[in-house]
Amino acid sequence: MSNPYVWLPVNLRGPVVIALFAASVLLMIALSVIGKGLTVTEGDVSVSIMKIEMPWTQSEAETVVKVWKDKQQIDAAINQTRLDFLFLLIYPAALSLACVMASGSKTGLMANAGGKLSWAVLFCTPLDFTENIFILKMLDGALQTPIPQLTTFVSLIKWVLIVIVLLYLLTGGILKILHR
Repeated sequence: MSNPYVWLPVNLRGPVVIALFAASVLLMIALSVIGKGLTVTEGDVSVSIMKIEMPWTQSEAETVVKVWKDKQQIDAAINQTRLDFLFLLIYPAALSLACVMASGSKTGLMANAGGKLSWAVLFCTPLDFTENIFILKMLDGALQTPIPQLTTFVSLIKWVLIVIVLLYLLTGGILKILHR
């Protein structure tokens, strides 16, 4: 199966995937620094960036936004979400290229899965983009149904894709070690 990186010479794939993962790690660190105050526990209420990515209900979204407003963290949440627009361009490409490299040039189940996953994980970009738009709307006060539910839906699909790809990469790595 063709992959999104047929245009990239095999000898450049390693350096490119390393650069993409390095950029991803740097952006994750920046997102963590910006969002340091977004994980808040107040009494029996606990909020975090994951709670606004998957609020499930209007009430849950309202709780997260209220706590962040009370703690003066709305600007941090907005800034973190804005920076995530850059991150969403990089991490899917890194995971996609890693799938291509893990699938190798062989045929078979793992190679076929790697080719398909290399395409599928790129769908995280529009999903994450949509999620961020909905998060910004909620942070601006648009908390009514269906915005929290739509945010949860696209976020859940994104996270399922990421987990599947990470499991594929982990399985591929373990299989390579076992076949040495």
